[in-house]
Amino acid sequence: MLWKYVSHPLAWIAAAIIATAVAVVFWYVSQSTTPAVLRPEASAPAPGFSLPGVDGPPASLSQFKGKVVLLNFWTTDCPPCVDQITALIRLRTRYPGDLVILGIAVDTTEARVRSAISNLNINYPVLLGDADVANDYAGPGLPRSYLIDREGRIRAVATAPLKDAYRYFFDAVAAVYR
Repeated sequence: MLWKYVSHPLAWIAAAIIATAVAVVFWYVSQSTTPAVLRPEASAPAPGFSLPGVDGPPASLSQFKGKVVLLNFWTTDCPPCVDQITALIRLRTRYPGDLVILGIAVDTTEARVRSAISNLNINYPVLLGDADVANDYAGPGLPRSYLIDREGRIRAVATAPLKDAYRYFFDAVAAVYR
């Protein structure tokens, strides 16, 4: 009796819709539970750069050799990017000595970045990113953060806002300090 309904075209369409819905749910769950912090298996050397500072002199990665560096790619029109700034301020407060936090703004105008620095009370250097550095570091989506150890190797990559991944990234920072 069941076979009579299985051979009906609407039954196959309904089964395809249900299977698609189940696949979409599994995909969504896998995306939302993917770890926000990835630790590269073999720490890759961090690509060098020199970028202009918004409220200070230009900065290059090489001038921070021997220090732990956190690079944070962000933009002022990205709400998760702006939301994570409190986590960055907490990290800087927790590790005031050797931890260098560099915000790399990929906005189109310096005026917008200056306004954000003032409004958000950012207490770390912000640099104006360019296409070359963005291509060397930033993958799909923002914000994106890179933890670079004292030897200049990438030790962790946060692919979600640090506000959400703060505990995991905090652990990664602590591990680099050991």
